[in-house]
Amino acid sequence: MKLKFYKDEIKNRVSILTKEETELEFDYVEMIKQIYTDKSIDQPEVSDEFSEEEQESIQSLITDISDSIQYLFGTETEAEPDTTIEEI
Repeated sequence: MKLKFYKDEIKNRVSILTKEETELEFDYVEMIKQIYTDKSIDQPEVSDEFSEEEQESIQSLITDISDSIQYLFGTETEAEPDTTIEEI
């Protein structure tokens, strides 16, 4: 699941893109359902109509959400333990 950010004539818009490529109208409950089902959130699609600062802010928000999801579902990628044994 990922979010799609775009602008129309009136205001900023957000929609939900499912893993099956279905685009849904944004709804917090639906977003949480999709996150629960997928156990992840992918980087968003952000329209070029947003300023660079806005795009960075959106990316940062999604990264923070993704980190929280990984923590909640235990899907963090842990560093491999050092298995090298050095001889003295």
